[in-house]
Amino acid sequence: MFSRKNSDKDGMPVPTEWKEEFIAVLIETFKDQLPSEFHTFDAFGEIHENELVVISCLYDSKNLNSVPVSCFISVDMDDKIKKDPKKTLNDMMDLTGLFFEEYFQDENFSDYEPNWQEHAFRKQQFYFKITRENIPLTIEANRLLSDDKKMPH
Repeated sequence: MFSRKNSDKDGMPVPTEWKEEFIAVLIETFKDQLPSEFHTFDAFGEIHENELVVISCLYDSKNLNSVPVSCFISVDMDDKIKKDPKKTLNDMMDLTGLFFEEYFQDENFSDYEPNWQEHAFRKQQFYFKITRENIPLTIEANRLLSDDKKMPH
């Protein structure tokens, strides 16, 4: 669903423990820079056969009409990553932190990049894009559309 490689299959979710740790680290790291007490982070991730995708979102939990900031990071899966995904997931966490550091330093941030861009980090190629996409809303819409396809018309 969020694959850079346009996989037609849904990926497996990243481990819940890692996702929870990722969110906790973002909240702890940026708690003093959040625009309001209602702003928080969420994270999503998919493991595909040939790709790992992680998305982090900054959003206002009290205003569902607010527009989030979503940071997508993707990496090609190889045997090294498949054997030990934790290191790569941690690198993706660090990249996300670097992005949000930049985001919070610029009051007028507008460097949204809806197309995948390549970026080398710690001797590995990553891909990123920065959008205003509401990821939970996209997930729910995809679920509803998937359910609709299953129902006879």
